[in-house]
Amino acid sequence: MILQGDLISNPYLISILLIILLGILPFYFHNRPFLGSICWLLGFLLSFVYLLFHYSLPDIFLIFFGILAGIFIIFYNYELRIPKLVHDLGVINVIQSVSDILKFKIPNKKIIDENKKSDLNCVHVGIIIAKKRGYFREMDENVYADGIDLITELLLRKNIQFNIYECDSPQSAKDIISNPNINGLIIFGHGSKCSLSFGLNGYLDYCEVRNAPKKKIIAQLHCNSSEKCKCSLADYLLDLDGKKLISDGYRCVHQNRIDLENFLLANGNELEILLRSS
Repeated sequence: MILQGDLISNPYLISILLIILLGILPFYFHNRPFLGSICWLLGFLLSFVYLLFHYSLPDIFLIFFGILAGIFIIFYNYELRIPKLVHDLGVINVIQSVSDILKFKIPNKKIIDENKKSDLNCVHVGIIIAKKRGYFREMDENVYADGIDLITELLLRKNIQFNIYECDSPQSAKDIISNPNINGLIIFGHGSKCSLSFGLNGYLDYCEVRNAPKKKIIAQLHCNSSEKCKCSLADYLLDLDGKKLISDGYRCVHQNRIDLENFLLANGNELEILLRSS
């Protein structure tokens, strides 16, 4: 029961203090989302236990209503940016992505195994699959459904040399991008407009490979949010007559498949000419 005159007995004040506390945690751990989530959860549980022993149930509901409002503001102002995420992806695309993952993930892993070569000493297109390592899994395998089947089908049909590279570190991706035998890059994974993420293994800032050989085609089929950066890999490496597929904002599996399919339909013949001219 709330004691009158007690400064910290005001539910509004407690709500504000808890919102500030929960806001500091994701800010402090913004480069370590797992640790930030754990600390946030612990802080939330401890706050609930404290409230349970010091306040009546209506007071608790009042406080947590304020916290929920604060959570929305916190997410928006820090890294997760939920409103922009929902705007960029679209609810329908997210739902369809689930279907795409179930349909294409396993078959596409087979395509990778069948077409991945240990060494290719000729001019070719490099398909990069960036493995984002997490705390509880080696990588996010949903990336296999992003459209690998679409690009490999076109390259096989037009008899254009290519190789698939599964990268688990920034250095491995940097080596591939810097390979003079690679005249085109199709990149699947997670990242931003200016970087490619490998989760716990770090990230590759595309400015680190700005002096790599020029490419005829560059497709960044990962999130291309640009809150902190503006230059994509294509801004550094694309030939003047080259073709790029780099859209702004957050991405999902279904949107990647749609955009890649439209890109290949619109530019398929021209891509063949560009890649063979190297």
